[in-house]
Amino acid sequence: MEPLTIRLLGSPQVTVGEQFLSFPTRKVLAMLVYLVVEGGRPSRETLMALLWPESAPEKAALTLRGTLSRLRRSLQPAGDLIISDGGKVGFDFAKPSDIDLARLAMADQPENTLDELRCILALDRGEFLEGFTLPDAPGFDSWATIQREACQRQLDVVYDRYSQHLLAIHDNTAAVSTAARWVSRSPFSEQAYRRLMAAQALNGQRLAALQTYEQLRVTLRQELGVEPSRETVVLADSIGRGRIDEDLHGPAPMAGSASTEIRGRRLTLPLVGRAAEHGRLVTAFHQAVQEGAQLVA
Repeated sequence: MEPLTIRLLGSPQVTVGEQFLSFPTRKVLAMLVYLVVEGGRPSRETLMALLWPESAPEKAALTLRGTLSRLRRSLQPAGDLIISDGGKVGFDFAKPSDIDLARLAMADQPENTLDELRCILALDRGEFLEGFTLPDAPGFDSWATIQREACQRQLDVVYDRYSQHLLAIHDNTAAVSTAARWVSRSPFSEQAYRRLMAAQALNGQRLAALQTYEQLRVTLRQELGVEPSRETVVLADSIGRGRIDEDLHGPAPMAGSASTEIRGRRLTLPLVGRAAEHGRLVTAFHQAVQEGAQLVA
C-alpha cells in the first residue's frame, strides 16, 4: 500500500501515489478532515453533534455508520485507516501518511533549517479548507474557522523566519518574493508589510517599498479604520530618506543556509495572542515587588 497524502492548505486534496481519491459526499470528506486534524478518538456523539446537529439521535447514528462505511471504501487504496471501537472513532496515524498540517505543526522548531522552512512554505496552497463549507453543519464551519486562523498564525511564523534569513544571507530578490507572498496570505499584517518594504529597499527597489507602505496605509484605513504603527512609519521614513540600515538584513543565517557569515544575533519571536495572560503576569510582578513572592501557574 502506498502512503496516503492529505493536503488541507488550500482546497482539500487526498491522494495515494498519483491517484486522487474522491468522496461520495462532502460530509464523508469532512469526517476525514476532522479526524486527521483533531487526532485522538472523538466519540460518536461528538461527531453526530458536529455533522448532523438537526437530526434526531437515532437518525444521526444511522447516518454516521453509513458515512464511516463510505469513508473506509474511499480510503481503501491506502488500506484500513479508520479505527472504530468502544463508541469512539479515530484515524490510524500508525499507518504511513503525509499530512501537510502535521509538517506545519513542526514549523516552530528552532532547529529547522532554511531548506526545511522552504519545504513547509511549498505546502502553502491557500487557506485551510479553502472553499469548503457545510451549510447545514455550522459547528463544523466554526471549527474550520478556528483551524484556519491557527494555520495562518503558524504560517506567519514560517514566512517571518524564512524571509528574515533570506535577508541575512543577502538573497534580497528571494526575500522580496517571499515577503510579497506573505502579504498576499496575511493582508492585514504590518509585520509582513514591513518585511516586504525592507526587502524591496535592500534590493534597490526604494520606490516599490514606498508604494508598499502606501498600499498598507490605505488598506488599514479602509478596512480597519486605523493608521500604521510607529514602527512602520519610522521604517517608511528611513526608506524615503535613503537610510537603509544594515540591520534590515536580519539575524545570523540559519543552519543549512548558503552563507557561513555570522552576525552574532539570534532570531527572537514575539508572544502573540496572550495579552490577557501577559497582563496577569505583569500584575503579579508588581505585587511581588510590593508585597513579596508570588506564584503564577
